[in-house]
Amino acid sequence: MKRIIPLCLCAAMLFCLAACRGVAEKPFDEHYFIPHEAIVLEQSEAHVILEIPGVTLRQAVEYYELALAFVGSEQIRLNDTDEDFWDYTGTYGEKHVVRITMRVMEGKIRVLVNYLDELGQR
Repeated sequence: MKRIIPLCLCAAMLFCLAACRGVAEKPFDEHYFIPHEAIVLEQSEAHVILEIPGVTLRQAVEYYELALAFVGSEQIRLNDTDEDFWDYTGTYGEKHVVRITMRVMEGKIRVLVNYLDELGQR
């Protein structure tokens, strides 16, 4: 009896692990590129235009760098030479291409996120 209980527990754990093996990763959600404090001005399947009030460009860049790292984006092109402008193009997943452009505008950051794979451009 003392050996049956640990064997049953081991079998239950193996069954649980086997059941989890087929679980797919959570699919990417485009909302990762829309901060909670942002105001969405325009949105479609291929792009989002938004404003982020009360933040610096550096803070916005840090947010997007984290979001891009979270989705495993691989950089194609980066333009961060201007202190009032930031532009990033990269790939993530199997077929997704994103271009994020930010510009400083009177106490807010204007952001354009293009999902280039939705536009049919690669």
